[in-house]
Amino acid sequence: MELHQRGMGATNISHQLSIARSIVYKIFEDQKRL
Repeated sequence: MELHQRGMGATNISHQLSIARSIVYKIFEDQKRL
């Protein structure tokens, strides 16, 4: 996720995308597996 790579945290990402923080963490985990 580009925002995370730029140093943005999960809370800020969730606010920017209007999604739950738990979903952001799930995306982070999915990206680690690739």
